[in-house]
Amino acid sequence: MTRHQVETELSDIRREITRLQRREAQLLCRALEDEAAPRPGWPMHRASAGAMAQASGAISSTSVPSRTAV
Repeated sequence: MTRHQVETELSDIRREITRLQRREAQLLCRALEDEAAPRPGWPMHRASAGAMAQASGAISSTSVPSRTAV
């Protein structure tokens, strides 16, 4: 290899190392931000038992007697 080819190759390698170091720094900063911030929807809020029955579509009524098929 000529001196010029070696210098060009080394320059390309240095540029790639710099790009990868910047990318690593971005990923590390993002990971730290993700750890610091709570996840959306977490922790999940629990509803009371009555609200859960209504949310699941169950109908609770005392005015109509239950019917059993015979």
